[in-house]
Amino acid sequence: MKIFLEFFKIELKTFCRDPIAIFWTFLFPFIILFTVMSTSGKHESVELPRIVVLVEERMDVTDISSRIDQVFPELTNSSVNFVSSGLENVLSDFKRNNIVVDVSACADVGLSCAGVDVYYASSPDDLTLMILNILRQNQQFLVPSESVLWRYVEQNIDHKSQVKWLQKARQLTIGLICLNIVSICLFGFSVILVELRQNDGLKFFQVMPVRKSVFISAFTLSRVVIINVFALFFLLVSNFTFELDINFSAEYFLKFIFMVSIGSATFVSLGVLLASRLTSVGAVNGLINLVYFPLIFTSGIFFPVLSDSKFLNFVSNNSPLRGYSDMFYSVYFVGRDLILYSGSVLTLLGWCVLSGFVAFKMFIWVKKD
Repeated sequence: MKIFLEFFKIELKTFCRDPIAIFWTFLFPFIILFTVMSTSGKHESVELPRIVVLVEERMDVTDISSRIDQVFPELTNSSVNFVSSGLENVLSDFKRNNIVVDVSACADVGLSCAGVDVYYASSPDDLTLMILNILRQNQQFLVPSESVLWRYVEQNIDHKSQVKWLQKARQLTIGLICLNIVSICLFGFSVILVELRQNDGLKFFQVMPVRKSVFISAFTLSRVVIINVFALFFLLVSNFTFELDINFSAEYFLKFIFMVSIGSATFVSLGVLLASRLTSVGAVNGLINLVYFPLIFTSGIFFPVLSDSKFLNFVSNNSPLRGYSDMFYSVYFVGRDLILYSGSVLTLLGWCVLSGFVAFKMFIWVKKD
């Protein structure tokens, strides 16, 4: 146990003294996160204004329709809709470029009207705001009754676009955490082992002697601890910057640690397997790239996998990184029970045990002539 702890401390110190490793582990993911999120606005894109006129089913809309055409000649027929489905139904699908004019209280637009309610977004785009101002200026023409009362009501719809933006920020945060786990486990683990073997650095441990299980376990645990530190730091900074509304309860903290740890253990085992017998850094880099890039492109982290190829869809649906990132997001942010993903957990554990067992059997200390 003492030897194990000593190796564990040595590996942590070695990592902390390597500025390149610190940059790619802790800083580069933030560059990607801020770059992607800076191009994503918190609001919906600008669309053409749309006027929804709410009327009673038996109301004759010929007169008001003609008046709207005179006030807004630039609007097409598709931009003005007459509906009688009820105010609640109309407002349930309210968008930023909508203006809802409720004239259902007008028995006869030309003679009597109890009042007209106009609903608009609290932060309308420029085109919609222009239409709204024209409406205000011509309201007496649209409903010529002198006693009519016009009421303008703001609709706060910012939360709808904010939900989409928040979901994207959360998905990207989890995706980058998963991506960095794979990067550290492959490039930050496999390459170092091969470098040590290539320079006969592992020969010292063989002579001591140190059991392979102790050395590999200490090396692996140090990487798991580093990844957990990175993941927590990354999550805290992302939450502070983008207001991810993270639940910091003890239950969710343990879920987060579990999800990071199981992913780390799985991909570390895969990294050990790739580096178990190779003695050339160039060879292991090439082999890692053969594994790494297909994992990234089929994971769906940055863009959806859309293909007519059955083989590509099969690979994508069974990618350990895709299943891992989907499970991570659903358990931590959506709040789904981990037991629902017991199949994914068992799959990751299977990858971990199988890769670790084969790697342990194939592992060599020094290059053979």
